[in-house]
Amino acid sequence: MIKRVRFHGRGGQGMKTASRIVGTASFLEEFFVQDCPLYGAERRGAPMVAFTRLSKEPIFERGIITSPDINMIADETLLGDKSANVFQGTWEGTITIVNTHYPASHVRNVYGVVGEIVTLDITEIALNVIGESVLSSTAAAVVCKLTGMITESSLEKAVIKELSSINLKKELIEKNLQAALTCFDRIPETHPHYFEPIKEDKMDEIVKLEYADPRIGTPSVYAKRNTRFDSYCVDTWAQCKQSSNIFRYYVTDSFKILERRGPEIALRSMAWWTFRIKSFTGNTFGWCI
Repeated sequence: MIKRVRFHGRGGQGMKTASRIVGTASFLEEFFVQDCPLYGAERRGAPMVAFTRLSKEPIFERGIITSPDINMIADETLLGDKSANVFQGTWEGTITIVNTHYPASHVRNVYGVVGEIVTLDITEIALNVIGESVLSSTAAAVVCKLTGMITESSLEKAVIKELSSINLKKELIEKNLQAALTCFDRIPETHPHYFEPIKEDKMDEIVKLEYADPRIGTPSVYAKRNTRFDSYCVDTWAQCKQSSNIFRYYVTDSFKILERRGPEIALRSMAWWTFRIKSFTGNTFGWCI
């Protein structure tokens, strides 16, 4: 069973780091893990999204998560942003976490959210404990608890590891860790059914493809009537059968070019031959090149 987590936020809020913390914590719990961000220009305040997958079995999925089991929205201003489309792909089993001081009922009524909703003001917790609204550790902690598969110990190690990798000072790491553990402990109060199964995964069918010669599906440039140029050559050759030896020599030589080098080269060459033929015969016999 794959647990799919999607993080929505704005540049600078720490959702990329949050996805990495969840990924590292899952890895410490001996899960197979993927985590990756997706954003446009790296601009502070621009909407961005990140993804984390965890499973007890190897993960063969790649790319974006279209139907998340857990949907983390770190900025409530994204709720009404149609370009961010934060509710895309949510279903009845999705748990949507919204960073807001409003109750879950308000979010559901205003935005028509499908599935379960958890609201927790992680910004307030970050401001009180860390002193700034950096949400990487707090958002990661909420998601870790809602998976029902990640322990507090693994979360603690993951926060220290990931924040140390971006050269945060030890004092700031300790504050982030304190904020993360606070959020981790708050979830049972906010959402007592977090541990219930979220979604039964459909078994992925693996199809073995047999080898096929690439020439089967590759059109040949030498095939009869495969190009517009081929029909021009045949029509022109029919008109020129009774012409002089010099004229036949030029047309025949161009056919050789076609056979050796393909129609694109021959087209340019035939345009030049047409000019030369005209100098000998006084006309081009209806050439359309």
